[in-house]
Amino acid sequence: MSRYYDGKTDKKPYVRSLTGKYYGLLQLRVGDYRIIFKLRGDEFVILIIIIIRLEDIYR
Repeated sequence: MSRYYDGKTDKKPYVRSLTGKYYGLLQLRVGDYRIIFKLRGDEFVILIIIIIRLEDIYR
């Protein structure tokens, strides 16, 4: 996971902040999968909420 995300959303094309009811969560794109996660404090601790294939999101 740290290969894709270093704790900052800027200049990381695979990570984006979510909005709406998912405000405060981040989405990481890894191939066909999307990992929804949240950072905990200033430490590099990631709480993974869900890992789902992109095709399963729209079913």
